[in-house]
Amino acid sequence: MTEYFDRQIKNNPTKRQDSKYQAKWVFFTIGVGCMITYSFVLAAQNHFTALELGYKSEALRRERDKLELEQRKLTLEMERKLSPQRLDTKAQEQGLTLPIAKPTKEETGKTSD
Repeated sequence: MTEYFDRQIKNNPTKRQDSKYQAKWVFFTIGVGCMITYSFVLAAQNHFTALELGYKSEALRRERDKLELEQRKLTLEMERKLSPQRLDTKAQEQGLTLPIAKPTKEETGKTSD
Protein backbone atom coordinates (compact mmCIF):
# COMPACT_ATOMS: atom_id res chain seq x y z
CA MET A 1 0.00 0.00 0.00
CA THR A 2 2.79 2.35 0.55
CA GLU A 3 3.73 2.33 -3.11
CA TYR A 4 0.70 4.45 -3.93
CA PHE A 5 1.54 7.13 -1.39
CA ASP A 6 5.23 7.52 -1.90
CA ARG A 7 5.01 10.54 -4.04
CA GLN A 8 4.69 13.80 -2.15
CA ILE A 9 2.22 16.30 -3.53
CA LYS A 10 2.73 19.87 -2.54
CA ASN A 11 -0.20 22.14 -2.97
CA ASN A 12 0.46 25.75 -3.53
CA PRO A 13 -0.92 27.82 -0.70
CA THR A 14 -3.83 29.95 -1.84
CA LYS A 15 -4.67 33.21 -0.28
CA ARG A 16 -8.29 34.16 -0.13
CA GLN A 17 -9.06 37.78 -0.25
CA ASP A 18 -11.72 38.92 2.16
CA SER A 19 -14.20 41.11 0.46
CA LYS A 20 -15.44 44.11 2.41
CA TYR A 21 -19.00 43.20 1.38
CA GLN A 22 -18.73 39.60 2.56
CA ALA A 23 -19.34 40.38 6.25
CA LYS A 24 -22.22 42.69 5.35
CA TRP A 25 -23.76 39.97 3.20
CA VAL A 26 -23.48 37.41 6.03
CA PHE A 27 -25.05 39.77 8.57
CA PHE A 28 -27.78 40.71 6.11
CA THR A 29 -28.56 37.03 5.46
CA ILE A 30 -28.64 36.27 9.19
CA GLY A 31 -30.91 39.28 9.79
CA VAL A 32 -33.34 38.24 7.05
CA GLY A 33 -33.34 34.67 8.37
CA CYS A 34 -34.13 35.92 11.88
CA MET A 35 -36.96 38.09 10.57
CA ILE A 36 -38.47 35.20 8.64
CA THR A 37 -38.19 32.92 11.67
CA TYR A 38 -39.78 35.55 13.91
CA SER A 39 -42.65 36.02 11.48
CA PHE A 40 -43.29 32.25 11.45
CA VAL A 41 -43.31 32.21 15.25
CA LEU A 42 -45.80 35.11 15.31
CA ALA A 43 -48.00 33.41 12.71
CA ALA A 44 -48.02 30.19 14.75
CA GLN A 45 -48.85 32.12 17.92
CA ASN A 46 -51.74 33.91 16.18
CA HIS A 47 -52.97 30.61 14.78
CA PHE A 48 -53.07 28.96 18.20
CA THR A 49 -54.72 32.03 19.74
CA ALA A 50 -57.40 31.89 17.04
CA LEU A 51 -57.97 28.19 17.72
CA GLU A 52 -58.33 28.86 21.43
CA LEU A 53 -60.82 31.66 20.81
CA GLY A 54 -62.74 29.40 18.46
CA TYR A 55 -63.03 26.70 21.11
CA LYS A 56 -64.13 29.24 23.71
CA SER A 57 -66.75 30.77 21.43
CA GLU A 58 -68.07 27.31 20.57
CA ALA A 59 -68.39 26.47 24.27
CA LEU A 60 -70.16 29.79 24.92
CA ARG A 61 -72.51 29.18 22.00
CA ARG A 62 -73.41 25.75 23.38
CA GLU A 63 -74.02 27.27 26.82
CA ARG A 64 -76.17 30.03 25.28
CA ASP A 65 -78.27 27.46 23.42
CA LYS A 66 -78.70 25.48 26.62
CA LEU A 67 -79.77 28.58 28.55
CA GLU A 68 -82.18 29.64 25.80
CA LEU A 69 -83.79 26.19 25.92
CA GLU A 70 -84.10 26.44 29.70
CA GLN A 71 -85.59 29.94 29.36
CA ARG A 72 -88.18 28.67 26.87
CA LYS A 73 -89.13 25.86 29.23
CA LEU A 74 -89.52 28.27 32.14
CA THR A 75 -91.54 30.71 30.02
CA LEU A 76 -93.90 27.94 28.93
CA GLU A 77 -94.28 26.76 32.52
CA MET A 78 -94.98 30.32 33.71
CA GLU A 79 -97.55 30.87 30.96
CA ARG A 80 -99.20 27.57 31.80
CA LYS A 81 -99.40 28.45 35.49
CA LEU A 82 -100.70 31.96 34.79
CA SER A 83 -103.28 31.03 32.17
CA PRO A 84 -106.67 32.75 32.70
CA GLN A 85 -108.63 29.48 32.99
CA ARG A 86 -106.29 28.19 35.67
CA LEU A 87 -106.47 31.49 37.55
CA ASP A 88 -110.30 31.46 37.34
CA THR A 89 -110.51 27.93 38.77
CA LYS A 90 -108.09 28.79 41.58
CA ALA A 91 -110.07 31.93 42.39
CA GLN A 92 -113.37 30.00 42.45
CA GLU A 93 -111.81 27.38 44.76
CA GLN A 94 -110.96 30.17 47.19
CA GLY A 95 -114.43 31.65 46.92
CA LEU A 96 -113.60 34.67 44.79
CA THR A 97 -115.91 35.83 42.04
CA LEU A 98 -115.70 38.35 39.25
CA PRO A 99 -116.99 41.79 40.19
CA ILE A 100 -120.27 42.81 38.60
CA ALA A 101 -120.42 46.32 37.24
CA LYS A 102 -123.24 48.51 38.52
CA PRO A 103 -125.46 49.83 35.78
CA THR A 104 -125.05 53.52 35.16
CA LYS A 105 -127.90 56.01 35.11
CA GLU A 106 -127.90 56.14 31.37
CA GLU A 107 -128.25 52.37 31.12
CA THR A 108 -131.19 52.23 33.53
CA GLY A 109 -132.91 55.21 31.96
CA LYS A 110 -133.39 57.00 35.29
CA THR A 111 -132.45 60.58 35.66
CA SER A 112 -132.36 62.50 38.89
CA ASP A 113 -134.13 65.85 38.51
